Amino acid sequence: MASRIRANAEGKLTNETLGNGLVTTSVYESASGRLQTILSGGGGSVQYLKYDFDALGNLERREDQARGSSETFGYDALNRLTETNTVAGGAAAPQSIGYDALGNITNKTDMGAYAYDPVRPHVVTRAGEHSYVHDANGNMVSGAG
Repeated sequence: MASRIRANAEGKLTNETLGNGLVTTSVYESASGRLQTILSGGGGSVQYLKYDFDALGNLERREDQARGSSETFGYDALNRLTETNTVAGGAAAPQSIGYDALGNITNKTDMGAYAYDPVRPHVVTRAGEHSYVHDANGNMVSGAG
């Protein structure tokens, strides 16, 4: 439980001290207000996250310096996420995401192909090997994954 919390003029959390004395500090870009870093634990960092954004505000890179991992993100002309790459322990895990003309996800590297109800194009009926059943209102009534 936090024993002391501070916020900036925009109301964003800048400093939090937990009951055990662990301090977390968050830093934001002055012009955009976007999050730049989160540091917990000072010199012996428990958490040290850095964030980089493009001019449109899309997250381009997230780095966990305490754990030595990073993620990069790519977007299409409509600012939809189209690719990610996670690097941890020297191993990379790239992923791509495809979309149809309606903006529905058609394929994700880790899941496979997606299928949608032809009458209700927002209703996912299959994602990879997983099938989903929906009621007349579009609520999922069965499926896993």
